[in-house]
Amino acid sequence: MTVLIATLGYDEKFQLRAVGRWFGRGLSKVVVVGSFDDDKARRALSSLEDYLDKLGIQHERVEVNPHDMTDIVVKVGKLLASLAGQDVVVNLSGGMRIIIIGVLAAIILREAKVTIEVETEDFAHLATFTSGDLMPVRLTEDHIKVLKAIREGYTTINSIHGYLGMPLSTTWRKVKDLKDQGLVVEDNGRLSLTLKAVVEIELHSFS
Repeated sequence: MTVLIATLGYDEKFQLRAVGRWFGRGLSKVVVVGSFDDDKARRALSSLEDYLDKLGIQHERVEVNPHDMTDIVVKVGKLLASLAGQDVVVNLSGGMRIIIIGVLAAIILREAKVTIEVETEDFAHLATFTSGDLMPVRLTEDHIKVLKAIREGYTTINSIHGYLGMPLSTTWRKVKDLKDQGLVVEDNGRLSLTLKAVVEIELHSFS
């Protein structure tokens, strides 16, 4: 089951689209984060909640103070803690910028494992990444060599070991480090790069 957390401002269109994407894919609950003192914000919230009621989806709201970053981070941090172990998607396509940044800060500080999605204003593109992509990494030259080898198509520990001439035990440790830091994933014995790894390779070429 999936819980959708969505930031909301004066317009609910992005949140409605997010619900539409996840409805039928195990969506069990929607949590709306925002400030609802303004009439326009309340109307957007009411419209979204009416839609969720029609679909039979459980929902709740987390009201935050947009003038108090601590309030945003603490309330969202407590929400994330209460959802630990569940599949959580955070949609940041709408709402006030300061609330969006506060939600991101809470995710990073809590080291919450969530999927994050942001839709462009023209609805043409949906960017999706994991919270792990936001976490800092510690890489050596050997780590970078392994990442580049995987990019070149060497997707097993043995093939990386042969391609780089790196001792097998060292190759195994470097791959484990990369997996632990969210840079590499393994599926059916094959290694692949995450978005975070691709970015790190590109940034490393300028360092």
